[in-house]
Order: sequence, then C-alpha cells, then structure tokens
Amino acid sequence: MLRKGLLVLGGALALLSVVGLALDRSATMLWFVVMAAMLSIGCAFIVEDEHALGISRGVAPALIGLGLMAVFVVGLAWHQPAWAVWLTLMLGLCQLALSLVVIADRHIDLRIHAHG
Repeated sequence: MLRKGLLVLGGALALLSVVGLALDRSATMLWFVVMAAMLSIGCAFIVEDEHALGISRGVAPALIGLGLMAVFVVGLAWHQPAWAVWLTLMLGLCQLALSLVVIADRHIDLRIHAHG
C-alpha cells in the first residue's frame, strides 16, 4: 500500500508540475512540487519490504506532506497562481493521509496478531 500510494501521489505531483509549468511559467513554486514528485517516486522504489519497516514506514510520506504544506504557505505569501497553491495543499494533505493510513494499518496488523 505504501509503495502504490507513493507512486500514485508522485505521479499526481509530476502531472501537476508538468501541466502547471506548461500553462504558467511564472508559477515558480511548482519547481518545489517537481522535487516532491521525485522524492515520492524515489521513496517508492527504495521501499523493499513494507512490513519490515514497522511504524517508521509512514515517515517518508509525512515529511513530503509537511514539505508541501510549507510550499503552500510560501505560495500564498508569494502570490502564486491560486490553482497551483490549492492543488499543492490538496496533494500535501493526501501525502499526510497516506502516512496516517500506513501507520494505522500497522497498528491494526499488530492487534490482529496479538489477539489471533
């Protein structure tokens, strides 16, 4: 689930940055979205065994999500295009949600094995 989520969100970030930069070259915040896309896709290929990572497997999407939140705030301050700012917020929240889902999934697995 972690690998697929990172790939899907990395692809969405890449799509946002490519289409966004094609539409509006003045949206400099999208270069940070490009870096987040590369990080997300790169992290997906680094993960070998999702279940062996324990609770730390939610760290990568959480850090990417927090980074995108920072880009959102800076985008608001720099008066970047509204569509780019709000789509960055949405994808950052999705990264944070992925992190929470991965961590919650680990806790559910631990409870099932402890009681089963």
